[in-house]
Amino acid sequence: MKKGVLLPLSWLYGALTKGRNYLYDHGIKASASFGLPVVSVGNLTVGGTGKTPLVEYLIRLLGASHRTALLSRGYKRLSRGFVLADKASTACDIGDEPLQIHRKFPDTAVAVHEKRAEGIRRLLQLRPETEVVVLDDAFQHRAVKPSLSVLAIDYRRPVFDDWLLPAGSLRESRQGMKRADIVVVTKCPENLGDEERKAFIARLQSEKRQQVFFSHIAYTAVCPAFPGENRPARIDPIDLKDSGRPLLAFCGIGAPQPFAEYVRQLDKQAEVISFPDHHRYTGGDLERIAKAARSAGGQDALILTTEKDCCRLAHLPAARQLADNLYYLAMEMRFCTEQEETLFNQLITEHVRTFSPSC
Repeated sequence: MKKGVLLPLSWLYGALTKGRNYLYDHGIKASASFGLPVVSVGNLTVGGTGKTPLVEYLIRLLGASHRTALLSRGYKRLSRGFVLADKASTACDIGDEPLQIHRKFPDTAVAVHEKRAEGIRRLLQLRPETEVVVLDDAFQHRAVKPSLSVLAIDYRRPVFDDWLLPAGSLRESRQGMKRADIVVVTKCPENLGDEERKAFIARLQSEKRQQVFFSHIAYTAVCPAFPGENRPARIDPIDLKDSGRPLLAFCGIGAPQPFAEYVRQLDKQAEVISFPDHHRYTGGDLERIAKAARSAGGQDALILTTEKDCCRLAHLPAARQLADNLYYLAMEMRFCTEQEETLFNQLITEHVRTFSPSC
């Protein structure tokens, strides 16, 4: 459907979100505050802005010196209400992104709840030692007033070139960006130049008080989906490229292009099968993947996916049948310069260190 046909619906959607924000901005609807730092991470754009690597960066940074907890809504989970992650949790229980973080950061309390204010209260009852809460995907969730708001914006899909839903992919007007304290531009070219930065910031029209940082995705290792004695714990992507081993890749994420591009840097002939974002895999899907892998290189083909997709495969017996060949591409968010990394870390840690409930 053409964008022009959908614009009237976008205008209606914009009026509704503007009205909702007005109610919160003027105190007609209440936002809950808490007696500890609550660092919110969110976006203006639906699907694949690189928010999860940013959340992981914050947990890694804060968890080094503070008892940190994560609260998410648990998108696409099958459960309802409040759930605190434990060793038995699956993506069906808490969602794929919270499960990924729970596995990667076992010392971080991870919980999900559709109602964030109630979720924080329940989390603090069960984990009263918590010193800071990272609130995932909560920029539009105005029922909680965060002590610090971090907004992720995709360099490849900038908000200034986008439209409101359904004509575009904006969850709310670009004016909503004003609520952010820090803006992190994600998925930038690693060698982003000064002129490109200045041009982007000029079009972004950020507030003077807002700090804008530029980051990129670093693919750090190829890891087995199901670790075992006969499978290496980590493979350097460069070593995999030099090995000439045939690849078959698949993913169900919001923005698959960077993943697909990197896979084809490792193997120009690699087929990349895409599924919808947060896709719930079936035995039939895995049979399709196995068949494509056999066509690509028989028993020698390595099947590559994302860490998030692995979380949705863990409970499927059919996935374990692919264990010898199934790996995920680990990645991290990194700032484009050391100066940006240092300043960002200082802003976050100083906010938590000096936080006062009266602020």
